[in-house]
Formats: sequence, structure tokens, C-alpha cells
Amino acid sequence: MSHKSWIGHDPMPITRLQHGISQAIARHVLTHKTEPSGGWTLDGLIRTVAGGDIRGQALWDKRREARADADGLAAAGVLLEDDRVRRGKPRPDDMEQRPDDMEQRPDDMEQRPGAWSKGPGPADT
Repeated sequence: MSHKSWIGHDPMPITRLQHGISQAIARHVLTHKTEPSGGWTLDGLIRTVAGGDIRGQALWDKRREARADADGLAAAGVLLEDDRVRRGKPRPDDMEQRPDDMEQRPDDMEQRPGAWSKGPGPADT
């Protein structure tokens, strides 16, 4: 029995982002069904994904990190425009992944007994 999991977007552009705040913003924007009219505010998203009351220099730092990843966010389908964040289309040069593009067969992987160990010593390789 094959178990396929489709998340609706290609996760690779998100993993290529340099800053964790940018990754969290991208995941938030891409996983919500609806977008607020005019998009999300950057500060509001930062506070949402960072877990609450963030302000002052910490907020400035997170804004700077998100803006530094603006090209990578655009590749993932998230547009950062001034202080607003909107959902967009992934860049056409990025390959869109469809759920049936890759077949996974567990018998394709060689597994050696003892290659992984829960014990404190090194594994037998």
C-alpha cells in the first residue's frame, strides 16, 4: 500500500531560505486557505510566528532577516512588499511539484543490520 502525502506546495524553496523567521512566514502564508484583504502585515506575521510580544530591536532584526530573504520568499510563492506580505505564484523557473511526480518504493533502499544503533557506542559500519 502506497502512502502519498501532498502538502500543496514545493517545500524546497522554503528550506533554502536563510532565516528561520522567513521559513515560518512562508509556511504560515502558504498553509492558510484565505488571505486577509491587502495581505498580512509583516509585523503581525512576525509576532504570530515568533510566538507573541516581540518589539524594539528584536522586531527590527526579524524584519531585516525577512527582507534579506525576499527573493527566496518570492521563489516559494510569498511576496514581501514594503510592510505587507501576500501570496503569489512561485517563480516560473522553479519546478512545480505534483503529488504523482515521484514514486517511492521501499524495496529500493538497501538496509544493513546494525547500521543504526540506539546504544551509546558507534554504529557498526
